[in-house]
Amino acid sequence: MWGGDSNRDLIAGLDALAESDPDRVLYIELLKGTDETARLTAAELRARAAALATSLSASGIGPGEV
Repeated sequence: MWGGDSNRDLIAGLDALAESDPDRVLYIELLKGTDETARLTAAELRARAAALATSLSASGIGPGEV
């Protein structure tokens, strides 16, 4: 799943993980390395990535242009 076209593979992997384990925490932000300030689950990260892709596309920016 992680070889070849790394961008597509990363997105496919995130989609698969968000489907199979949507509540799995994939990101934890730590302030000063110790104080947790934010968390993102697989489903939340996929939703944010989709929103960013939609916004970029609406601005005329397509795949491979960033």
